[in-house]
Amino acid sequence: MSRSRNRLILEAEAEAEAIKVKGEATAFAVEAKARAESEQMAKKADAWREYQDAAMVDMMLETTPKIIAEVAGPLCKANKIVMVSSGSGDVGASKITSEVLDIVAKIPDVVKQLTGVDLAQSMRVTSRPTAV
Repeated sequence: MSRSRNRLILEAEAEAEAIKVKGEATAFAVEAKARAESEQMAKKADAWREYQDAAMVDMMLETTPKIIAEVAGPLCKANKIVMVSSGSGDVGASKITSEVLDIVAKIPDVVKQLTGVDLAQSMRVTSRPTAV
């Protein structure tokens, strides 16, 4: 009886150890999988962030000529423009051109105030060279 009792105890201890090892292996696998999924999600988030910035820059580059056309449009319809100058600075066509460009230059600030999106920052971030 003592032999069978010892054998039963050894088998129970071996089974307990096997369950413990299997549990540790499962826990390790779950942890490794979670870590890999976390890294994958971080990479996806970075990719989306870069895509968002690039899409915003693309949109800005696509819409800027349209905005300039809308700003300059009323000038094209004018039959006559009378300009008064104090004699300092630009005069004539260069004055009109500089004023249109001043309006266009303010567009990123207006977009930021209206939407919270900093187009200038997005363009700087997107145009940064990436390490290979």
